[in-house]
Amino acid sequence: MSVFGRIVGWTAAAASLAIAVAYVVTHFSLESVSEVPGVDLVPLFLGGRALWEGLDPGDRMVQQEMWQRFGSGGPGPGMFFMPYPATAALLAMPMAYLGWSGLGHPHWVVSVASLALAGALAGATLRSRAAIPAALVASSLGVLAVCCLDVVPHSLELGQINPVVVLLLVAAAVCL
Repeated sequence: MSVFGRIVGWTAAAASLAIAVAYVVTHFSLESVSEVPGVDLVPLFLGGRALWEGLDPGDRMVQQEMWQRFGSGGPGPGMFFMPYPATAALLAMPMAYLGWSGLGHPHWVVSVASLALAGALAGATLRSRAAIPAALVASSLGVLAVCCLDVVPHSLELGQINPVVVLLLVAAAVCL
């Protein structure tokens, strides 16, 4: 590849990376995070907390009791959500360590970082050093593609765990 071609490749890589980072930073800021966990995050937290205490996370009475102790400011059990099974509660146990008031920001950060990383992994096609600019462009386009999906802001607002699932699926595909 000529020197001119390398310069063009690295310029395109830098520009696309800057655009992707700017998009993620401006559209997914911590200021938009609610102090109250999203409606989909509530049953995960309550189930994880119940399991942490050795209780049945799928029992409605346990969920209600957990809500009385830890929940506030959002829809309670029976209004908008159903308890998740024990397997989901097991995955949600680390959230129980954060506490109710500290749940929103870490979940938001992890979700947005997962989406950005999933997009980057989707575009990562490193085969040689010469392919680095093309891989950066593809990764940046992947980040923009994942983050521009209409469902992304909605799922983050609800407190869904879906962005983390997207990351795991993309990482598995890259590994395969």
